Amino acid sequence: MMSGKYLTTDGTGGRSRSRGRLFAEDGSPAIELRELRYFVAVADELHFTRAAARLSIAQQALSSAIRSLEARVGGELFERTTREVRLTAAGKALLPFARETLSAASRAVEATRAALDGVEGRIRLGVARAALAFGEPIERAMSERFPRVVLDRTTGFVPALVDSLRSGALDAVIGDCTPPDPALATQRIADQPAVVVVDSNHRFADSPSLRVEDLRDELLVLSPDDIARHWRSWVLGLFADARLRPNTVETSGFTRPTGTAAGETIAISSDTALDWLPPAADGLVRVPLDGVTMPFDLVWRATDSSPAIKNLCLVAARTAARLGWALLDRGQ
Repeated sequence: MMSGKYLTTDGTGGRSRSRGRLFAEDGSPAIELRELRYFVAVADELHFTRAAARLSIAQQALSSAIRSLEARVGGELFERTTREVRLTAAGKALLPFARETLSAASRAVEATRAALDGVEGRIRLGVARAALAFGEPIERAMSERFPRVVLDRTTGFVPALVDSLRSGALDAVIGDCTPPDPALATQRIADQPAVVVVDSNHRFADSPSLRVEDLRDELLVLSPDDIARHWRSWVLGLFADARLRPNTVETSGFTRPTGTAAGETIAISSDTALDWLPPAADGLVRVPLDGVTMPFDLVWRATDSSPAIKNLCLVAARTAARLGWALLDRGQ
């Protein structure tokens, strides 16, 4: 529907007395969607009474609207006799465009409502490498439940992904050991049992399980801040909670640190997080760490209340419940 002032061809404003052709200020014909809808109804029925009944309006109001439309376009759209109503050449020319315009308007409303309901749109999703086992099922579930929501996935390490989330370059992140931050909202999607990672000839390799206190004298491998800042904090927090101060050495990807011998170091992670490691890590042994779970969360900006994000949270929660990701859920 077009609004604003209408101008006649003589530029005086109001209706032109000669042909009554009205234009919007940008020069385009100021035709209302309501008038087009009425015109199509009459064109379909070729009968004003039946068209009025179809539209649930008075016949007089319909006739008035058609006359107004004819005034706007500058000519008759129907030939009216006492026995029949027929489209003029001008009416036949207008009809396909009227149908197309009404269809486009309907699609526009539908698309807008879909966006408002979160069933259409785009989410830029960051998925940590260690969380791919959770990110991929959530993506598939979103595609099935909301096929018109496009998920653009970026894979990387949690620190860079969270920085991109804060800056607005991403809309949500699925990651391990994500940091507490008042600017971010968090939804737990999985609590995975933690494991101690050792070489096959380490003294703990055959242990059925370990406690954090058992690790007091071990050399703990940590990854650099740029790829594992939050995981480092989580691991060190486990020792702090046990009132231990570990001996640490830094390396990447659980490879053996320079200057250390096989069986000399340990690391802490989860089976899920370790599954993305390269084949070089295949010789490592994973020993359960009693009573410790590694957290995996869906994180988004706390100020983002968009329907698409709400639907992502809903799908993530249902997927986690369906697949039993909270293996050691709180309260169990």
